Amino acid sequence: MVYTILIIPLILFPVCSEKIFPWDVDCDECYTIKPDSVDLVINWTKNNEYPEIPVLLYKGKVDVGEFIDTFFCFGVPAYIWVKANEEYSVRAIYASDDRTVMVVDGTNQKLKRVSDYCDEPCWVVTQENLYLELKY
Repeated sequence: MVYTILIIPLILFPVCSEKIFPWDVDCDECYTIKPDSVDLVINWTKNNEYPEIPVLLYKGKVDVGEFIDTFFCFGVPAYIWVKANEEYSVRAIYASDDRTVMVVDGTNQKLKRVSDYCDEPCWVVTQENLYLELKY
């Protein structure tokens, strides 16, 4: 009996990680027509030392992916319009007089169709957030 209790959560965990729960769906941000492109949401540290930062965008992973472009982030969060259902990585460069810090994050954002939570079936974007904040 003890073995069954330990095995069941391990079997169910991968299934639950892919499920969209009602609290994950904001019907105001749901697309009724499947979009070709979506926003990547760039969360970064804006302060007096870093009022803006350059962010390098890659399709795929930073170290082996295709470099796409460099963007400057001014507001928090910042948004980059990209093709949907692709893997992207970003590298933020925090440069000051005495040091340079690079922060990297990546995501494989996905579009998922939901039909049970909003007034009509629609598409939601998952895994669209990238976190490039400095940790002090």
